[in-house]
Amino acid sequence: MGGHRRKPGKVKIRRDYAGTVAYTALYLPGPQEDYVSAGTYPTYDQAEAAWIEQAEAVRRGTHVDPRKARTLFRDFAELWHELYIADRANTARGYADALRVHLLPTFGHLRLVEMTPEVVAYWIADLKRRGYSPSTIRTLKGQLSGIMTTAVLWRYITVHPCVGVKVPKENPQRIRSFERGDIDRLLAALPGPVSRLLVWLDVHSGLRWGEITELRGRDIGQIDPEDLDEDLPEKSELVYLNVCRSVSDVGAEHADGGRFLVEDTTKGGRDRKVGLDPRTSTMLLDFLEEHTVGDDDLLFPLSRLQAELEPVPQIRADLLDAIPEDLGRTTPNAAGRTYAHGTASGYGAGRCRCLWCRRALAAYRARRREAGLDRKPVRPSRRGHNLTDHLPRDYFRRLAWTPAVQTAQIRGRATYHDLRHTHATWLARDGVSIEVIRERLGHRSLVTTQKYISASATVDTTAALAMARLMTKPVRRQRRRTLTAVG
Repeated sequence: MGGHRRKPGKVKIRRDYAGTVAYTALYLPGPQEDYVSAGTYPTYDQAEAAWIEQAEAVRRGTHVDPRKARTLFRDFAELWHELYIADRANTARGYADALRVHLLPTFGHLRLVEMTPEVVAYWIADLKRRGYSPSTIRTLKGQLSGIMTTAVLWRYITVHPCVGVKVPKENPQRIRSFERGDIDRLLAALPGPVSRLLVWLDVHSGLRWGEITELRGRDIGQIDPEDLDEDLPEKSELVYLNVCRSVSDVGAEHADGGRFLVEDTTKGGRDRKVGLDPRTSTMLLDFLEEHTVGDDDLLFPLSRLQAELEPVPQIRADLLDAIPEDLGRTTPNAAGRTYAHGTASGYGAGRCRCLWCRRALAAYRARRREAGLDRKPVRPSRRGHNLTDHLPRDYFRRLAWTPAVQTAQIRGRATYHDLRHTHATWLARDGVSIEVIRERLGHRSLVTTQKYISASATVDTTAALAMARLMTKPVRRQRRRTLTAVG
């Protein structure tokens, strides 16, 4: 015996304690579900039109369940973040930080149906008032928009709250590139050959930080002389960099306690081979041989830079002199014990502060430092342990880059990434095609590469020279003309 087929919708009449009549529209969101309210209205016709509209949406497949629309933004965002898979580790970290710092504190208590364009517009205005840059505001809005787009696709809501909401206009990004003299002074100011090669190689390859610090011995390939079209000297010494991985500083929260995560892709999403000039090729091959870099060894690990940036202090010459043995003993300490003068025990347990005991302790500490002992213990931090020996960007910036920039007297804010800008700008200035530059840098879009073409433009002095000629041209003395009245 077949079951009773329910109507797709109906109107329920309600009366309150005062006898006022109201009409609630009810409809079936699915064949196996109970009736759901589509709202309460003052007239029967309005309620009937409401349930018919919702029933038609169910039939067309465009229906949005109002129960889903009442989901808290906090709950939906956490569900979205759990299911969302970012292409890049840094992208995933950016979304997590945006949720924790901005989105959940602001919208977490709201229901999805309460997320309106007006609410988003007020939030953007507040970010601007608090001093956030246009690029940061645009990024945060984009992250919120990604969550709400999923809410629309999953039919939690029908109206996207971010559509039509404007963000502050970004100022054009200025490309900073160094001149040849800047690079020469910068290289001279770096502390040693390893850091110099790191900077030199980036100037001549344009790699990103995450790409150059993930280079390993197996990523250095030699170019076959027969593959070269140009007749260059020392063809056999030309090498290329196989850029197929990158490393991200993602912290302990995202990499099982390790600070760095190696990804089998680059930021541009595709592998590339970057050829090097003869001089750089020779320098790199000599470096590999000198440091016996294996196929799986990093070219620029933290341990190699530490030996250069944190040299072990040498023992002072005066501490190497022998301490006389007939100096006697210290006065008894609180326990009644005495110790030989000129010993570390005399300084510590004997509490003697004479010249010889102080010198003995200084020599003892110097010998331990020379042996690599007594270093500050590595404490667990939010950023995690460096389990892979990758070179942290902040470490290199603090101990090598910033001091070298100051010594080289480079004006303005100079970053390591500016070396990549310099590489691209120099190529564009020399007439290299935009497509070749794009392939070399690994850009997805020519629009990004075009910025370097614009930055490489030389200064037009035509108008200035014309003004100079006008200012130096002799001035003719004009004759005075006397006007005679006609009358």
